[in-house]
Amino acid sequence: MEPAECPFERGDWARDVKIDCRLLVVSEARGNPKSRTIKLAVVIFRAKEPDGSPPVVFLHGGPGGSGIRQFTRVAAGAGLDRRRDVVIYDQRGAGFSEPTLCPEYQDVRGESQRLNTRKDVEESAKAATRKCITSLDARIERSAYNTGESAADLIDLRQALEYSAWDIFSESYGSRLALEAMRRDPEGIRAVVFDKPSTRGPAREAEVALSNQRAFERIFADCRAQPDCHDAFPTLENDFYDVYDKLNRSPLSVRLDQTLNEGLVILDGKRFVDRIRNDVFSIGDPDRLAQLPLIINEFRRGDRTRAAHTLVGYNPRAEISGESVLISLVNCNDVYGERLRAKRREINAKVRLPFRRDLMEECKLWQKRFADPSEWAPVQSDIPTLIVTGRYDDRAPTELAKRTASTLTRAYLYEFPNEAHGAPKSPCHGQVVFQFLAEPFREPDTSCVNAIPPVRFITRWQQSSGSH
Repeated sequence: MEPAECPFERGDWARDVKIDCRLLVVSEARGNPKSRTIKLAVVIFRAKEPDGSPPVVFLHGGPGGSGIRQFTRVAAGAGLDRRRDVVIYDQRGAGFSEPTLCPEYQDVRGESQRLNTRKDVEESAKAATRKCITSLDARIERSAYNTGESAADLIDLRQALEYSAWDIFSESYGSRLALEAMRRDPEGIRAVVFDKPSTRGPAREAEVALSNQRAFERIFADCRAQPDCHDAFPTLENDFYDVYDKLNRSPLSVRLDQTLNEGLVILDGKRFVDRIRNDVFSIGDPDRLAQLPLIINEFRRGDRTRAAHTLVGYNPRAEISGESVLISLVNCNDVYGERLRAKRREINAKVRLPFRRDLMEECKLWQKRFADPSEWAPVQSDIPTLIVTGRYDDRAPTELAKRTASTLTRAYLYEFPNEAHGAPKSPCHGQVVFQFLAEPFREPDTSCVNAIPPVRFITRWQQSSGSH
């Protein structure tokens, strides 16, 4: 460990926080004696009134983004550091940690939104990928970016901080990393939280088309169950598929506000579905979820221009950042292979056309070798584990979380009725997590989950965001 300057400004939120910033120096490729070292950014909130409670470490998702950006203020505001140390770090290749991966890969998806044909999009993406890989090969060992190496980093971090054991809070991909740590370092872990967990092995990626379809079907079903929504949009499900077909036959050109330096977006059926997946379900904003039936209806028989501007306006540039490079390196190494391809073919034969995906074929470009299927074996553990899922999660659905829980003898699993994959989370969500971390050997009181009202869908633009 090396001392380091903190990679953020200390505002009012940090006034009462005892912050210790470090760099963890690790080997990039542990199996290579000639490997270079890389440095991972680490932030520790030292306990104000330590009472022997184990530290808690936060594992961010992606893989990509930044745990330091995502968790520091949240953890400080929650007061988790009153009795225990709180450790937040950025995984290798992510956030403030080394290395920086392909900054020139910015805006690939944003630029592709302006291309008319699927062939043009594919050729543009492949050209950008090859350019990025050439850059990576001059600087890093690509095969060293995988969950196994990241789990070794996590164990090194615990040992460098001289903690005998700690608790783990993990989100999305971070849960896959936590599972690997449970397998490799069981004595070093007291309890684990999986928040919208990604699973080991190829199941999540292979079944993503089915998970996507089920998330949409839950929106359709929940709209039917609400009289106002059903009366306003009685044919919502059929309308969705009709919009998909019509946009594929005749893509819609959406011109954004030129004063914002935004250009033209071509919205075909696939991009329509992807926009909903990435900017509604993935973000999990309840206002966006509540608007979704209205947007689909407006595309079908109402103000298409307003609906298109609303949907595209959630994320006008649809940028791909360097985070997607790390996602590709890690996921390809972890799960790509014949088993994934076979399962994907099986799923694509079952789901409807808008959801079929030929994901991860670019893995043959991103990585030179892949994990052995023996690494996909379910983790068997008696470490207390809290698993939290969301009803509208199209990436880490409850169905997959149940498979993970089936080999964990002390697992508690709860589905929140108004959440998708991303933030924000309800107060009840936080209460359940904090209660579990305080007493992981006792089942948490989840009575507040049943009291959460469902998402109330809006049926006209004039309804305020607070009305649902």
